[in-house]
Amino acid sequence: MKKRLFSIVLSLCMVLALMSQMAFADTVTGITYLDASGAQQTCDNATAVTEDDTTWGTDNETTWYVAQGDVTIESRVTVTGDVHLILADGCNLTVNGGIYVSSWTASKLTIYGQENGTGELYAYASSGSDYAGIGGNKEPYGTSGEITINGGNITAIGDGIGAGIGGGDMGGFECITINGGTVTATGGNNGGSSGIGTFEGGSTSGTITISGGTVMATGTNHGIDASFMGTISTGNDGHAVIFASYTNSMGSYFRYSSSQNRDSWRGVIFEGNSGQIYGDDITPSESFEIPSDKTLTIDSGKSLTIPAGKTLTVTGKLTNNGKFYVDGTLNGTVNGNGDVYYNLAPTDCTVSSTGIEKHNEKTYAKEESEITLTPDTPQVGYLFDSWEVSPESVQINNNNSFTMPNEALTVTAKWIECPHDGDKETRNAKEATCTEAGYSGDVYCLVCNEMITKGHDINMASHKLNYIPKTDATVTETGNDEYWQCTVCDKYFSDAEGTNEITDLEGWKAGDGKIDKLPPEIIEGKGQSITEGEKKALSFTSNAAYSDFIRVELDGSELSEENYEKAEGSIIITLDADYVATLPAGEHTIGIVSESGTATTTFTVAEKAAPGTSDDSDRDSKADADKNAKTGDDANLALWLALMLLAGAGITGTTIYTRRKRTNE
Repeated sequence: MKKRLFSIVLSLCMVLALMSQMAFADTVTGITYLDASGAQQTCDNATAVTEDDTTWGTDNETTWYVAQGDVTIESRVTVTGDVHLILADGCNLTVNGGIYVSSWTASKLTIYGQENGTGELYAYASSGSDYAGIGGNKEPYGTSGEITINGGNITAIGDGIGAGIGGGDMGGFECITINGGTVTATGGNNGGSSGIGTFEGGSTSGTITISGGTVMATGTNHGIDASFMGTISTGNDGHAVIFASYTNSMGSYFRYSSSQNRDSWRGVIFEGNSGQIYGDDITPSESFEIPSDKTLTIDSGKSLTIPAGKTLTVTGKLTNNGKFYVDGTLNGTVNGNGDVYYNLAPTDCTVSSTGIEKHNEKTYAKEESEITLTPDTPQVGYLFDSWEVSPESVQINNNNSFTMPNEALTVTAKWIECPHDGDKETRNAKEATCTEAGYSGDVYCLVCNEMITKGHDINMASHKLNYIPKTDATVTETGNDEYWQCTVCDKYFSDAEGTNEITDLEGWKAGDGKIDKLPPEIIEGKGQSITEGEKKALSFTSNAAYSDFIRVELDGSELSEENYEKAEGSIIITLDADYVATLPAGEHTIGIVSESGTATTTFTVAEKAAPGTSDDSDRDSKADADKNAKTGDDANLALWLALMLLAGAGITGTTIYTRRKRTNE
């Protein structure tokens, strides 16, 4: 029971202590910082660092801190968990004992600067400790956890064989990343220290990545050391400036795994007093200085760019045998036989010169080259007036030219309003037609191209109509009504006022404007007469078009095509002789039907006289018999034989009937 009570009391004490710390800790809200890419971000809540804060963070948690103003912590700070530290612009944070970031506890420290990057952190290990300025202590706690620097001015000094940033005595490091800021890392004064990394022969190393910022790493043995299975990387963009040096006569600038490929490095890298460009085109992310005892060489085929807002100060020597582009500020002189270009930013104008180059999507001009300016086409209503140059020391000649100075330059064309006292012209005028309204036109100033007076609409004009008389129909061709055509717009109208438009002339001629073909007539073959049974072909001609033929009708019924022949010549219909011989006596009506109508006429089939009705008939019959006999008409002969047989049979039958009747009586 006493133990349980003691535990409860102890827990309450710890809670009260924590609450007390929380009560006294200042919380800063909405604090800004620059991330690894240089983009501004905002932290919602951060704890303000005080002189009493010797422990930053909590196990397995992410915590944020901000250093503001001048703060001095007199003992070593221990980082616990994942700690993020913002160095506010103008702050000066001094940690007299350094900062312990241990891999033993999986601790992490990330440092940020603000927009101006003027916040400072000074961390040095206590004398005789063999600790890193920022990183490990002694074994078994000598290996540092993850350390990331994204900005600010950081100075870290180790003691003994402890690194400036990295491992302490007998310790290595997990990961060291520098993306920005100005970092000075100095190892301890004993023989095996390094500025960044591990000591000579230290334990397992991770990766040192310096992709941006200005880094000065000095050790007694190695400037930057990742010797035991570790690597040194600069990223792919070449934004870092690295100074690596050592003070021990047996040391080296860089020490890394034998599998390391330093050809992949990018940036400005000094090894001792000699610096060179790694990569073809390098743009540092921070301002830097070439110290008085050092020389930077830009080899042929390589280039160095100082970006806008950054400064290169040449106290030592800069030898340019390639290309040197200055968009920011250059303090000092440049030697060598290479070309130096300064950013030339034209606004509302174009620049031309043999010394002009495009680089990284910007315009640069070689120093001392003659530049000619051409104002862009002015804004409507404005005229070119003068040039605005920054810095103002550059003078533009009357011919709009100047000599490029050895500094970046901005040139802007300036404009004034046009008084419109020059030549003018009328534009967009359009004559009114029968289809469209007209426009009087707008008046423009030819000097500034501004419209001075806006025009007005003109009502649409009337049609100019040409009369086209009607076309009379024929038996073979349709006709059409009269119509009118406009000589201006070529449109067609069915009235003289031009109100009823004919949108499809051919369709109108075949429809509303059509005059039907005239009805056809029989022009040949009228009133023909034959005798019943007479085999004679009868021909009839209709004046309808042959192509319009539909059928033949006889006495109101359609006649089969096998009973007639059809021929062109208008339409010629010939009734078959055998068919004619079958027609009964009387008047018959023949109709030739075509698309334009039916042409009709009549013909007569006369009754044939009975045999023996007259001498004339007998003579005619005999003549016909003779004729048939002479012509060899077998049909007439057969008819006569049949009649004779029928007559004989009749006589015989009558005789037999008479005899039987008498016998019966």
